[in-house]
Amino acid sequence: MTLEEAGPEPKDGFWWAVLSCGFFLPVGLFAVYKAASVHPQWEGGEYEMAHRSANLSRLAAIIAMVIGVVVAVGVLAWLLIGSR
Repeated sequence: MTLEEAGPEPKDGFWWAVLSCGFFLPVGLFAVYKAASVHPQWEGGEYEMAHRSANLSRLAAIIAMVIGVVVAVGVLAWLLIGSR
């Protein structure tokens, strides 16, 4: 894939990945790793891989946030129901 075919450099979503670590650390760290690899891959001419890493980072950050919210809601529900 050439630079013209690749288009602009993808957004790495690094800060979203860092934020997702507060929701579910294992998946959040994976998101940070993938987000940090976007720019070096782009600079190295691996345009398709940079796009894949950016998409995977975004997906992992979303998954980490969803897991964190589901666990938090579950724990709160368990505490509220258990205190009755």
